Amino acid sequence: GYTLHPALLDAALHPIALAADGPGDQAQLPFAWEGVTLHAVQATALRVTITPTGTGVAITATDPAGQPVATIDTLTLRPFSGLPSAPARDGHLYALSWPSISPTEESALDGPCAILGTHDPDSADALRAALTVAAPLCGDLNEVSELSGPPPVILVPCPPAGTGGEPGVVDGAHALTRQVLRLLQEFLTDDRLGGSRLVLLTTDAVAVGADDVDLAQSPLWGLVRSVQAEHPGRITLIDLDDPPAAYRMLLPAIGAALDRGEPHLAIRGSDVHVPRLARLPDSGDDGGAPDAFVPGGTVLVTGGTGTLGRLVAEHLVTVHGVTHLILASRSGPNAPEAQGLHRHLEELGAQVTIAACDAADGEQLTRLLANIPEDHPLTAVIHAAGVIDDAIATSLT
Repeated sequence: GYTLHPALLDAALHPIALAADGPGDQAQLPFAWEGVTLHAVQATALRVTITPTGTGVAITATDPAGQPVATIDTLTLRPFSGLPSAPARDGHLYALSWPSISPTEESALDGPCAILGTHDPDSADALRAALTVAAPLCGDLNEVSELSGPPPVILVPCPPAGTGGEPGVVDGAHALTRQVLRLLQEFLTDDRLGGSRLVLLTTDAVAVGADDVDLAQSPLWGLVRSVQAEHPGRITLIDLDDPPAAYRMLLPAIGAALDRGEPHLAIRGSDVHVPRLARLPDSGDDGGAPDAFVPGGTVLVTGGTGTLGRLVAEHLVTVHGVTHLILASRSGPNAPEAQGLHRHLEELGAQVTIAACDAADGEQLTRLLANIPEDHPLTAVIHAAGVIDDAIATSLT
């Protein structure tokens, strides 16, 4: 855990904008820290005193009982000069691209690793035969932890679709996701493996080019990305197109991932790719884009009675002219101020249904969608549902 959670510290620094003596209305950003002392750990709430000191501020943080948590003698601020002067332009479109990188033999992983064969024994055997470093094959993480010194890298091949005995893509995706979630939870809670990195190997889980995607493995990337955000530096995702052939590029790819801090890679043939967000070429036509919302269609907003959902719903009605809305949330009409929201949106000219529906419950969602009238079919979904407080990776079920 954190000694002082970054989100809590960040919230404590927000009032700096009011306390700092900056030039005019120019924003001031933290630049240098001096005399930082931590008096207590794992605080969950702070009371903060911020005192201007000319070029910065001094900060004293206590817990709600007044006991000291942290003191910062000087936090120097620098004015934010803004973004480079370029013509302002709204509406840029971006797409995921996969440029290739050039891992070198010098950067290739040359230390020992372990292979976990629980999920795909055949691939684990082939992987072990292809690697040029010591790579014992282990049946589970407990066996890995009992090696003479836990290895810095643990390789886990995931089985391709159709090998898990599940009858369809959906069932296969659910089964594989549950398996990997249990593995991640076991890995992250085993202190003996605290210095190890888990490298999860998928096959065709992402489309690098015009690839066909294995839909049973694609959900793993969404799951693992969330876990990586909670545990940076512990897990790496590598997607392969032809596992036996791609194994020869695996050690250079892992080395490049470690050197460059890349959490996601894809191997296609002899090329190693990394995901990047790239701006699409400007068409120069600002007026020809069609409205994203079909007139007369129904728009579903999940989390529709929450703070974000309310703002989105009003925006849809007033800006985009949406006239049929379904606002779904776990509390539905019983949510605080739901009836007031309903009246407000109807006064703006929309027909509104507020429904109690957990978007994560397939049966509830199916019933909700079945009740949408045919003359106002579903044409768009806005997902604005929040994340529950206890949904950290190690407590998911």
